[in-house]
Amino acid sequence: MAAERVRLNWPNRITLARMLLIPAFLIAALQVKQAPTEGLVTFARWSAFAVFFLVAVGDAADGVLARRRNAQTELGALLDPAADKMLMISAYVLLASQRWAGPPMPGWVSVIVVSRDVFIALAFVFVRLITGGFPLGVSRLGKVCTTLQMVTVLAVIAGEDVIGTDLRMGLFGVTVVLTVLSGVNYMYRARYLFVNQGSSASRRA
Repeated sequence: MAAERVRLNWPNRITLARMLLIPAFLIAALQVKQAPTEGLVTFARWSAFAVFFLVAVGDAADGVLARRRNAQTELGALLDPAADKMLMISAYVLLASQRWAGPPMPGWVSVIVVSRDVFIALAFVFVRLITGGFPLGVSRLGKVCTTLQMVTVLAVIAGEDVIGTDLRMGLFGVTVVLTVLSGVNYMYRARYLFVNQGSSASRRA
């Protein structure tokens, strides 16, 4: 049974591949500012865009494949959100830093997105320690929020020539609102699990 919970199936392999592509995305994104010629700058920008897009599509693909094949495992329940958090945190920190050529990700957007992801990661750890499982699954609001965060990253990477300032600012605003709402939703669900688990433990005692 333990082997079944950590079985490396195809959805898990896709998730691991996504995690391995994150450094490739970061390297390509860093080259946008460091490339010596305009041609290489353009190549680096669109390489970063393509790799990030591939990782984002893989996020949907591994979930769909796991559901259709009934191949959901505890390993996947751990790896999939971990891959999302690694990707989002690294992207939002880099795009808000001076190492990114621009247009920049506003610092306030990055702080809110990263804070939410760190909180969710801690909540997953605490719930795992208390319940011994992964009952704090990804909510529908969380999926919509993550998708919009990815679209926002792609809009920043594409640059001002492709995505205008007004559209990017609109994306920033909607992303922040959904990020806050999603964070509050996870906080409520985590609190509910803590309270119920505590009540169950008291009744058993």
